[in-house]
Amino acid sequence: MEFPTSKEYIAIIDFEATCTDKKEFPRKETEIIEFACIVIDKNLNEIQRFGKFVRPILHPQLTSFCKRLTSISQENVDTADRFPEVLNEFKEEIIKPYNPLFASWGRYDKNQLRQDCHLHKVEYPFDEEHLDIKRWIPRFYRFEKPKGIGAMLKYLKMNFEGTHHRGIDDVSNIIRILRKTDELIRQRD
Repeated sequence: MEFPTSKEYIAIIDFEATCTDKKEFPRKETEIIEFACIVIDKNLNEIQRFGKFVRPILHPQLTSFCKRLTSISQENVDTADRFPEVLNEFKEEIIKPYNPLFASWGRYDKNQLRQDCHLHKVEYPFDEEHLDIKRWIPRFYRFEKPKGIGAMLKYLKMNFEGTHHRGIDDVSNIIRILRKTDELIRQRD
């Protein structure tokens, strides 16, 4: 599988954010509460993991919906660092040593990261290069419309491993999709 980048490493990122099902606050006020990343090389080998909870400031009390959806507890975020501290750790552990391509399943994570950087008045940590795996992966299959992680796993006859809507588990499953896709490409060649 050939990644569309000259960079040696890919940081696959998934964020969980504050959320509501009752319009308690607008989408523009959502904040990252789980910052999850696995760095891989172009051969799909795992290089490093980064996973931290983040304490929100706009809506510090998680909604019941959010806790059910993500399985993130109030205690997880109450005892976590704020976004600027977590972002600094991420830059030290991931950005500086690897200068990776930012990749995610869809554009949501890129947009949410920009939103949180703006809220906290901190610099966005990546360059403009971003790989939207959700829209990139269909080129290897016979479908055009992007699928969600769960639907893509089902298409590949694989089960989701871990807990849905937990950042690090979502990232692990994205990597499983990439590895299976790579395996299928190699079988075709």
